Amino acid sequence: MDEPNTVWSADFKGQFKTRDGPYCYPLTVSDGFSCYLLGCQALRSTSVEPAKPALARLFEELSWIIRTDNGVPFATSALGRLSQLSVWWIRLGIYPELTKPASPAQNGRHERIYKTLKAEATRPPAGNVGSQQVRFGRSRHEYIEERPQEALGQEAPGSVYTASARQFPGERPEVSYPAHCETRDVSENGGIRWKCAWVNVTTADTRVGRSRGGWRWVVGRILQPARAGSAGWAADADRGSVRPVDAVAARGCVTPSPCHLCPRLSTDGKEGTRWFLSQWRRIVRKIPRERRIVALAAFGFLLCFMVGCQDKATVGELERFRAQVTVEEQDGALVRRIFDGLNARNSGVYHELYAAEYGWHFPSNNPRALNRDEEAGFVKLVWAGFPDIHWDVKEVIARDDMVVARFTAKGTHRGEFQGLVPTGNTFETGGIWTGRIKNGKVVEAREESDVLGWMQQLGMELKPKELQKKQPERVLG
Repeated sequence: MDEPNTVWSADFKGQFKTRDGPYCYPLTVSDGFSCYLLGCQALRSTSVEPAKPALARLFEELSWIIRTDNGVPFATSALGRLSQLSVWWIRLGIYPELTKPASPAQNGRHERIYKTLKAEATRPPAGNVGSQQVRFGRSRHEYIEERPQEALGQEAPGSVYTASARQFPGERPEVSYPAHCETRDVSENGGIRWKCAWVNVTTADTRVGRSRGGWRWVVGRILQPARAGSAGWAADADRGSVRPVDAVAARGCVTPSPCHLCPRLSTDGKEGTRWFLSQWRRIVRKIPRERRIVALAAFGFLLCFMVGCQDKATVGELERFRAQVTVEEQDGALVRRIFDGLNARNSGVYHELYAAEYGWHFPSNNPRALNRDEEAGFVKLVWAGFPDIHWDVKEVIARDDMVVARFTAKGTHRGEFQGLVPTGNTFETGGIWTGRIKNGKVVEAREESDVLGWMQQLGMELKPKELQKKQPERVLG
């Protein structure tokens, strides 16, 4: 932290009663580098409803990280400790950083700022919240403009702090995830259904995502500040994704980081087991020794009851989903085997992997379909005209019984092909192959390729037909 607006600190500090009776909860926000007190708002409670508007007024400019303790409204006991406030920060591109429980020294500068503010503005307290806010404003101005700080070389915080270049967006960007991620909408009571179990995720109304093949759920994908020596910041967050900043992209590196990782949903079981055992030990220590046997028996009975009452329909749906995923993976592998056979000059793939009723539409809107023997004959002509032709599969997507493959083909024209004498020209073209698979064999396929570009690379010239001569107009007389 060697420049302003890298890390901000926020906290509710030292609630006290005003002279009219109700409690006052000061919400303070400061810059960690310059000790600049961005704001001190006197509120009636620590809930999200009054805190969020107060923070929004300070967010005309944004930091990269906001460091808080584990109290309300900054954190909850849900998975990932996410609250409505922290999810809001994530959508603004701010990383919510939590200190360790019972460790105020990790936020020492902010603690010291409020100690000074409290001594000057709350002893004795004002008559009401409005009068107390006036005191806070007066003390804040004196602190940031007139009081020198030893950590700043006897400079006042106002002379060191500079405004952030990150501006508050007009609309909160929605949390979005790549297409390969599994996503779940968080219900009104703050949870999702996962693997036949109910998981308490967050109190915020949001959407969580998990990368297929990964092991952790994330809420949003925001940026951890990245550096290259002392050159400066080199990244920005926009609509939940990471992109480089044009002006400073060459000065650093972009490092996307999932926010608030949740190891309790580990698919390999290791992280989840460690978390469960740690929580179990913490609970057992709180139970008197003479009652632990009774508690363990009650827990065992409850566990057996929960296992016996699993939702059978959900289990069946999960099994069907797994079976469907397996079939789709097999279909994708089958299409790759077809292209590998073509590259190996093996025409036997047409009888091995194609059904007897197979039909090939090329181009895809061609009403007449070639059978598998006719397509094999056409491919042999291609092999003869382009002996070194090679198909490269770029992407395969399988859904239900359909498979789509995006490919490129390249080769050299060294033999006669459909009446065209060898030219020695090389070509490279792309195409889309769409097939329907039934019982492990292809029953129908439609293909689109850049045939025009292919012919032009072989040296063919396309000329328009000559205009027909107009008939002379008859003169009516």
